[in-house]
Amino acid sequence: MDLINAFFDNATARNIFNTLLLPSVTHDVPVWKFKRDGDYSVKCAYKDILNHDVAVVQHRVPGNLNCVWRLKFPPKVKNFTWRACRNCLPTRIRLQSKGIQRTDRCTICDNFGEDNTHMFFMGNKSMLCWQRIVLWNPLMAFFMLMPVFQTMYLLSCNTWTSSKSKFSV
Repeated sequence: MDLINAFFDNATARNIFNTLLLPSVTHDVPVWKFKRDGDYSVKCAYKDILNHDVAVVQHRVPGNLNCVWRLKFPPKVKNFTWRACRNCLPTRIRLQSKGIQRTDRCTICDNFGEDNTHMFFMGNKSMLCWQRIVLWNPLMAFFMLMPVFQTMYLLSCNTWTSSKSKFSV
């Protein structure tokens, strides 16, 4: 009672005290609905906010990237991998979307907009790297399952074969 009187004005406190409980309830107990045992914890409240706060949910990226942090790599490699997977590397297209005025064209081939996909898979030099380490065919088999990559692959192959002699890794 003292707690309610401390937080609420007299009229509101009186309304709270006059609220009838269900007949089956003999004792009023505070229960935290987001935890099985009913006890409040900061961890549980934090998880609830992450799962229901509109400002947080709208920035989510599909997929669980927690596995990146468990890799046995140096922290800077894990950070780079996480940023690449979340599409938050400072590529030219991303910088332009943030209002930085500059061309979005790739600095190496000048044929396509520079985004993660172009930089790591569809750019001239990146294709050469994947081919040299004999991983190009497995990557393409994976990408061909997704229609958006089929179009990008065809466009980049036409450019790559016509300018292949200009580039070396």
